[in-house]
Amino acid sequence: MTLLYAVILAIVVAPAIARADYDASQSGAPSIFINLYYLNPLMAIGELSENTGQFWNNMNLMFGQVPIWAVTTVLYLFIAGVSLLLMLPFVNKIAARPVLAYEDLDARY
Repeated sequence: MTLLYAVILAIVVAPAIARADYDASQSGAPSIFINLYYLNPLMAIGELSENTGQFWNNMNLMFGQVPIWAVTTVLYLFIAGVSLLLMLPFVNKIAARPVLAYEDLDARY
């Protein structure tokens, strides 16, 4: 659980720090951590609710001018697919166990 919170914190904080560093230094390219904006669903919702079309002005993101909500959707679908594939062996192992009758489950605990 701690690892999950650390990852969520990194997804929220790291791109903001990378963007601040990029704005302050005005170097050629921002840190790669700026692309963590794609995993932040709040950024996708923010872009969808903004109607001027200027949400990412002068931002060097990996996928350029592709809408961030589209990239976020595809990334989360990819993560869900990988999680499903990694989970299947465990599900098959549990499903292969003998089935206990409902009455026996109560006596077990």
